[in-house]
Amino acid sequence: MSQVLRDLMVRAAEDAPEVRVDPGTWRAARRARRRERVLATMAAAAVLVGVVGIASQAGSLLPGSGEAAPAEGHREPAMPSRVHAVPEHLDGERPDGTWSYPRAETLEIGVAAVVFTTSGYAPVAVSALDGEYHLLDLPGHERMSGFRFEDGSFALSPDGRRLAYTWNKPASDVDAEVYVPSGIRIVDLLSGEVESHQVREGFGVFAHGFAWSPNGRYLTYNMQIANTSQSGTSGTRNFFVERLDTRTGERLKASGLPMTEVAPAVTDAGTVVTGTGTTLLTWQPDQGRETIDLQQSPRWRGSLTGFGAVPGEEKVYASAGLEYSRIFVGRLDSPFSFQRLAGGMRWLSPVGPVDADSQAVLEETELGTSLWTSGPAHVRSGVLVEIEGAGGAHYSFATTLLQRPTRDFPAPQWPMSTTQKAVRGAILVGVALIVLMALAVLGRRYRRPAGLLG
Repeated sequence: MSQVLRDLMVRAAEDAPEVRVDPGTWRAARRARRRERVLATMAAAAVLVGVVGIASQAGSLLPGSGEAAPAEGHREPAMPSRVHAVPEHLDGERPDGTWSYPRAETLEIGVAAVVFTTSGYAPVAVSALDGEYHLLDLPGHERMSGFRFEDGSFALSPDGRRLAYTWNKPASDVDAEVYVPSGIRIVDLLSGEVESHQVREGFGVFAHGFAWSPNGRYLTYNMQIANTSQSGTSGTRNFFVERLDTRTGERLKASGLPMTEVAPAVTDAGTVVTGTGTTLLTWQPDQGRETIDLQQSPRWRGSLTGFGAVPGEEKVYASAGLEYSRIFVGRLDSPFSFQRLAGGMRWLSPVGPVDADSQAVLEETELGTSLWTSGPAHVRSGVLVEIEGAGGAHYSFATTLLQRPTRDFPAPQWPMSTTQKAVRGAILVGVALIVLMALAVLGRRYRRPAGLLG
């Protein structure tokens, strides 16, 4: 730079007016700068959260997602501390009569802790090893049989390895005026094999009110005969009680025992027990029918509503009463031996022994259903299993597992319904739009040229 040019610039600077910047301009610039930094930080956080959310939620929309994974590290079977209800969209019916969601591909599911019916009367088994839920497709099991028979159309064996159920599902090409193959079937849940016991009576039969002996040898049930065609109606007097020896396959009618509203029970010695009102009825092949009048006991109150056999003894648990229920235990040879074990405000059902001094009791109330223990002196010692869902469902427990501690299995992750997937998809689209807007803000932030204040 020449000296002349330098002198000219100095004189120009001396003659120029003084520049004064309003202090508010500097404050506004600082605020704009802070705003820009906060916005950029929020946009970056939105991008991060959105990417994580999309990655975690998008997988649930894929086929096969949402299935509960087995619990690792457990080898001993156990009763779950909580039984979860099955969503309605999994046990509904399509227009063609098929299930709205596929059933389990195999009956080889291992030891089951509990089997119960859904709101659509589908049988569901809960694994005793990993707590996984299996929606069962029992061959020959009519899905609406649970609606016909409130005392249950299936029963889980005490060790949880076998499941007995009624078999009566005619093929579509069977003439309505001929006998329909029907009877009892027993599933081996360890192998998936199905054992059939056909009963040839009338136009077919329906079995219900199943009960196993505590040692798992005997199975007893009510049997209703369809003595008219499928297009007609069955008579109310066409029924009997039967006992099946699962070791030999021998089936015997319990002569003289009427079918009652109370499901029968069977002891380890093979004694079939049923009853109505305050009358207890027993049957053995070599002894026939015997009657016990429970009103002879000064301790007895109420009418019979349920039975359960005591392991290794000729004793039974009996429930009585509806509005106020009671559980009694006593020997089959004496009405005076019956003593009260527990009481409750609504329906109580004996399930099985927990130990020498306590009994598991299933209680159904307006507030829900639970399985709890009744200890000495009629004291409720604690809840064993909490059960979700409305009352009226049928439950069958592996009673030998009641003598072990319950386990907190992971809650099942049910597959979503079409509506749930649509809502989840809309949420993901919204998150994606937020991410795109955040990226646009960040792009504008870094593309903006630096000005005098930048």
